[in-house]
Amino acid sequence: MDPIAKHLKPKTNFLSANYKELLLALIAPAVLFFIRFGVQAVDPTAAVSDWGMVDVLMFACAALVASYAFLWALLRIAFKTFALYLDSKTFRSDFFEKLNPNVRIAATLLVIFGNLLLIVEFAKIFSGVR
Repeated sequence: MDPIAKHLKPKTNFLSANYKELLLALIAPAVLFFIRFGVQAVDPTAAVSDWGMVDVLMFACAALVASYAFLWALLRIAFKTFALYLDSKTFRSDFFEKLNPNVRIAATLLVIFGNLLLIVEFAKIFSGVR
């Protein structure tokens, strides 16, 4: 049997293999829905969430988490060798042993600031700013 084809066979079913991503996809809309009860607990006169830009940022964060969960689930389905590489110890050794510290710091900061940029862009989309 081909060594790559051996790794392409699913070891478990989809739900048990991707429960973290699917759980995040369920939690993000639930937080968005239940945040209004928190707002009404703080301000009993509030009929709806009326925090303005904070509400938009929270909706953007929830949408970003849901889209990440969908994207990771899609990547795990479509590119099984990529998922296998990320889940293996090979990725950790490649990242921590083969990259020098400056590149690791730059990659980490790129991911962090990329996420912040995506949150701002999602907030601009949801608030209607063009």
